[in-house]
Amino acid sequence: MKIIDLGEKESTCMPSSSKSTEPRVYYPSVHFSDNGQDGKSSFDSSDINKKLTVTVTIKLVSIGVDDKGQGKKKFQYHFEVQKIEMPDDMSKEGDRLKGRQEERAKKRGMA
Repeated sequence: MKIIDLGEKESTCMPSSSKSTEPRVYYPSVHFSDNGQDGKSSFDSSDINKKLTVTVTIKLVSIGVDDKGQGKKKFQYHFEVQKIEMPDDMSKEGDRLKGRQEERAKKRGMA
């Protein structure tokens, strides 16, 4: 299996808001919506920045090339993300999430 790190270091022409000496690494992103689990969100704020290993079904839609001169080319790929398969242990994560949501509701006097 070929693994490609999609991170791209910021170029010198990109504005940088931080005073870091190391260029930041940017990654492409994907967003989606779902119906959650039993009317509750599939994720909550404590899940932000967690890394998940999932299986994604994508379709290559187009390929482009940016010829930057001096023999330097940058290829661009456009994919359609068609399916994201979460690992089986995410169902345990869902149970944990439900428990957290119920605890929050109790604290607010809603359960």
